[in-house]
Order: sequence, then structure tokens, then C-alpha cells
Amino acid sequence: MIVAQEQGESRGAGVAGITEDEPLQTSLAEVDRGLATLWVDGTAKDFAALREFEALTNLRIYRLPRRHVPALAGCRLPCLTTLSVRHADAGDLQFLGTFATLETLTVWQCPKLTRLDGIERLTRLTALYFNDLGAIESLAPLAALTGLRTLALTGGVDSTQALPPLAPLRALSNLEQLHLTSAKVVDGDLSPLIDFKRLTLLELSPRYFEPDELARLAAAHPFFLRQLLALPDFDTWNAAPGCKTCKGRRKVLFLRRKKLLWCPRCEGAKLAALVEGFERLVEEKGREHAQGR
Repeated sequence: MIVAQEQGESRGAGVAGITEDEPLQTSLAEVDRGLATLWVDGTAKDFAALREFEALTNLRIYRLPRRHVPALAGCRLPCLTTLSVRHADAGDLQFLGTFATLETLTVWQCPKLTRLDGIERLTRLTALYFNDLGAIESLAPLAALTGLRTLALTGGVDSTQALPPLAPLRALSNLEQLHLTSAKVVDGDLSPLIDFKRLTLLELSPRYFEPDELARLAAAHPFFLRQLLALPDFDTWNAAPGCKTCKGRRKVLFLRRKKLLWCPRCEGAKLAALVEGFERLVEEKGREHAQGR
């Protein structure tokens, strides 16, 4: 049995190899066992039949109740390279540890998942996306994934992802993209991200971090400094209120404990002074790093 779009499944949330229009299978009874791509409801009564789909390369699971976690853990899917799991009722990732062929993994909207144990066995991963999980206890299991090029540890639309210290990420020297949007690090320390020589994309929520931490990171990654000080327009939609004084478009300044919206006409001098002050801080942190401090 299939449905075109399961209620509550967000559009655009598919993973590589699975399109938005891929039908959601609520039963596996009449599904072709030779499929390479499958989107299945994990609450299906015959979910255990998933082990028969040995040709799968791309698998997406919507809702995985605790009673079916062992069934997934017991599957041997030798061709599987891409997996997405949403709403899994599990506290750790041991149930995924047997999928050694995985290259891309997405785990999202799993509030009970607080431990990453089991992920360390998936050493072929090059892209890993964690979104809107429980408060993660430790990132240590990620240190084994030295082939990672893309890593996401992000919050949800209306939620903030709690993260432990980032120190274990130092082992991921091949990272090219790191996403930390809507994520708060318990100690606020961003220094483990400084030495990523291959990093070309870094996304985080600047107002969650102290300016000193952002400046240290910006000194190591000039592209991040340009991103921080891009000052995008805020009033871009029709009938936007604009500045209360001149009605002009306001700019967004993403620095902690500073006003968020600034009018370049009415407050241009103050805004420029803040930007220049932050640039000086970046230069200072760059000198400190060069001197090994």
C-alpha cells in the first residue's frame, strides 16, 4: 500500500536518490523486492520484510517505533549507500551499526536520541546529517569518521539543538562543510573548528556565541568573516515596515548582545563603528593564533 505524501512529512526533506514524489509505502506486501530506492513507513506491520530488499541503495524510513528497531538492526542490505531515518524511538545509534556500506546518513526529529554510540562503525560515511535530536551527551563517536566531508548538527525550525563540547571534531580533518545552525554548544568553545584546512562552508547561529569565539573562527576562515559581515537586507518583502524614521530597508547584524536590525541611513556611523571594531578583534585573534596563544 502506498500514499503520495504522509501527513506531517515535510516537503523538500528527501535525501540523495529519493525524490519528494517517491511514494510512501505503508505495507511491503506487494512491493518489488528488486527496488533500488524505497520510502517506507516504519510502523508497517510487515516492516520486518525489509530484510528481503537486498538491492536497495537508497532507503528512507518515516517513523520507527521501538518495537521495529531490532528489525532494522537485523537487516543486511549490502548495497545500501544512503539512509534517512525520521522519528526513530531509540536512545542511541547501535541499530544502524551494521550498515557499513553507508556513505550518506540523515537522522532527524528524534528527541529521544541522545547518544551517538554505533555511528563509529560507519567509517565509509562522507556526509552525515543530524537534525533536531535530543541533548547529545558526547560527540566522541564521530572522531572515527575521518572520511566525513559534510557534517550537520542542527536544530529544528522551532527548536535549538544542545551540543556537548566540539573537541572530538578535531579528528575530522577532511571536513569541507559544517552546519551548526540553531545549535548551542555547552561550553561555547569554537576553537576545535579553527584548523579545518579544507572547510569552505560553515553555517551557525552567531548570536549563540561570544564575539571573541566568532572572531577567532573568522581569523582562521576568511570566508566566514565575509559571511558574518555581509549585513543582508531585512525588509525585503512587500509592505515591509522598514526603518521607523526613514522607512528605508534595514540591515541585519548577527552579533551577540548587539541590536539585530540597523538602518544604514539613520545609524550608518554606529553600524560602521561596530563592524570596524569586530574586524579589529578578528585581526587580534589572528595574531594570537599565529603566536600560538
